[in-house]
Amino acid sequence: MKIQSSVILLVLACVALTSCVVSDYPGGTYASGCGVYNVVPSSYIGQTYYHQNRHYYGGNYERGVFSHQGRQYTDRYYHGGQYYYGGRNQNHGGPSSHSTGPRNSSRG
Repeated sequence: MKIQSSVILLVLACVALTSCVVSDYPGGTYASGCGVYNVVPSSYIGQTYYHQNRHYYGGNYERGVFSHQGRQYTDRYYHGGQYYYGGRNQNHGGPSSHSTGPRNSSRG
């Protein structure tokens, strides 16, 4: 019985870590250090990934060569259990605020 409860706790912990977005956070969504903004607050300092008019934060930005749905991408962003392709990595709140990446986008 102890092993079953340990397995159940492990599964619940994994689900909690991969389900990253909660919708009741003011100004966007937030949980466990990652979330989504429709508009990035002026007080936000850090990086976001801009994809289809939304700003994702707290995920993992990757550069390289990736194939998705028959197209090649030079970057992607892993967030909330899925990859986003073709957005722009953006830096907010610092002296060198800028964005990188292509403008065409896809979600995987």
